Amino acid sequence: EAFKNSENTELKDGEYTVEVSLEGGSGKAKIESPTKLTVENGQAYAEIVWNSPNYDYMICDNQKYLAVNTDGNSVFEIPVSAFDEKINVSADTTAMSTPHEIEYTLYFNSESIKNEEEKIKKCNMICTFISFFVTSIILYFIIPLTNHKGRTISEIILKVERINTKKMSYLNKRYVLLEGLINTFESMSIIMFIPFIELGLSGIFSFPILYTVSLVSMVFLLLQLILLLANKYAKTLKELSTNSMCIDTSTMDDYFRETSNI
Repeated sequence: EAFKNSENTELKDGEYTVEVSLEGGSGKAKIESPTKLTVENGQAYAEIVWNSPNYDYMICDNQKYLAVNTDGNSVFEIPVSAFDEKINVSADTTAMSTPHEIEYTLYFNSESIKNEEEKIKKCNMICTFISFFVTSIILYFIIPLTNHKGRTISEIILKVERINTKKMSYLNKRYVLLEGLINTFESMSIIMFIPFIELGLSGIFSFPILYTVSLVSMVFLLLQLILLLANKYAKTLKELSTNSMCIDTSTMDDYFRETSNI
């Protein structure tokens, strides 16, 4: 069910923000804008946050609404009967010697409505890509390019080295960059699972672009597996494109030691 006003502004159940303006009274009273807008069971409710703690109730459509907080400036949740037209409300202030009801009008601008859930989703998606590519740049480019043997973290931990099979030497910077690109593309298969901790398993499927990227990377990994099984030397695209192979560090050290003694 969706909220629809006289101007056919339709909003599905969820959380939004909307700009609201206040008129009336002495002109000293202010309210926060934009403010939180919630649509629940087809009814829109706005959070009205005053610049004073001295309001104890509001009247809207002949209904009395008490403040929803006890500390700080007065906050109310009132129904929104319409957008893009002035809504008459009253607010009782205790700032004077005796309480007074003051007449105001509220104006909710429908063109300013923004979906908070979509905003959060977009933020999560952007943060996912940023965290993935920053991590990839560090792991697959900065570390290998600053390591004198051009090794990645995994190669350092496993004590292996990637060498040029034709020259029996460490990979030059051009091949290290190419290897980094292939490693990054392979790692994209996990990108859809990065928001898992915050959103849970069901939430990760609400980002089509993330699981699309992951699926493309998974297909690439499958092709890599087929290529690995298809050639007699069991080489992947990474090894074929860089003319390289992985070799145990101690074996490589022994080789260089022997060649230096010749």
